[in-house]
Amino acid sequence: MQTDMSVINVALACGFASPSHFSKCYRAHYKTTPYRERGAQGVRLSI
Repeated sequence: MQTDMSVINVALACGFASPSHFSKCYRAHYKTTPYRERGAQGVRLSI
């Protein structure tokens, strides 16, 4: 939410092996996906 990086780039920068693994971990912790979280806030960020 605080960067203009794509979710894919955030996942890789955080050390996740893949964006799908990041999304699964994010969903398990926050009960939503990072994509939905950004959409819910009205944030449409690109690379």
